[in-house]
Amino acid sequence: MSRVFRLMFWIGMGVALGYLFDPNRGRGRRAKLVDQTRARMRHVAHDVSAKARYEAGKARGLVHEVFSEETPPRTDAELLQKVRSEAVGPSGNLGEIEVRVDEGTVVLVGPSIDPAREEELIDRIEKVAGVTGIRNELRRATSVEEAENR
Repeated sequence: MSRVFRLMFWIGMGVALGYLFDPNRGRGRRAKLVDQTRARMRHVAHDVSAKARYEAGKARGLVHEVFSEETPPRTDAELLQKVRSEAVGPSGNLGEIEVRVDEGTVVLVGPSIDPAREEELIDRIEKVAGVTGIRNELRRATSVEEAENR
């Protein structure tokens, strides 16, 4: 069985050499093969380089996470800014609700919002580093106030 494979290998080598060293078109075929090989090598080098940059970025991020301790804000103004950026969001779309900070405690003042949205907001505020407490002073509408608003 191995004789058959050996014979087929040498026949294939003979055909390939005949194809590449053909007196009429062999030179062009060899040049094309060299160009294609160089192009593949450039693509492989580019892919390897991109993968290495990606992995290096992941490693830098991991090092940053491991060695950087998140320091809580030192002032109420810093904490308020942090709460607005992390919990309230960039649009700050809370309507008439005012967000304040008093000695590390976040104070929500204004008319009540949807209970599910209110609970979600409070959950996000609790996750902000430096928040020591939340005081929810959102007013629930009474039936008299609801009648006046209609």
